[in-house]
Amino acid sequence: AFHSVVLLMDGTVWTCGSNSKGQLGVPEKFGVWGGATWSLQNVFTTWDVVDRATADDVISIAAGGRHTLVQTVDKVLWGFGSNYYGQLALWDSVGSSFHKPTRLGRDLEENSLRADPFHVVGNVESFQAGKDFSMVVDGDQQVWLFGSNRFGQLMRQENAGSW
Repeated sequence: AFHSVVLLMDGTVWTCGSNSKGQLGVPEKFGVWGGATWSLQNVFTTWDVVDRATADDVISIAAGGRHTLVQTVDKVLWGFGSNYYGQLALWDSVGSSFHKPTRLGRDLEENSLRADPFHVVGNVESFQAGKDFSMVVDGDQQVWLFGSNRFGQLMRQENAGSW
């Protein structure tokens, strides 16, 4: 990862490091290559998009290469940073970056890679962020992988070995 994410005991999320793709979840230096923030930034207090009660109830975090995943107590998964390969599972915005925390699964019902709907909103049991991909295990113990499959990290033969 090109950044650090810290979860404090009070449930607040703080970030520092490179923010070239918005992976810090704050607008400072967003989109500047090599742009870095050396002081910790409180992510959720910056944005009105997330209500303060939810923002203080973060229970788990993960830092990917240029994206960040955050889970709240209601089992909702939020992401920010690069979605270049679809690692934020926002299919209508592949190739884009997000500096605001964005709820994953907002458009997944219709655009899932699997035949059955991807019910990640409010149903996340565990998750991880890789360099250019993410993994989610839902309440039904189904594993969902999305993002780059360059090295076969999505456990699919198609597109392995390519960007």
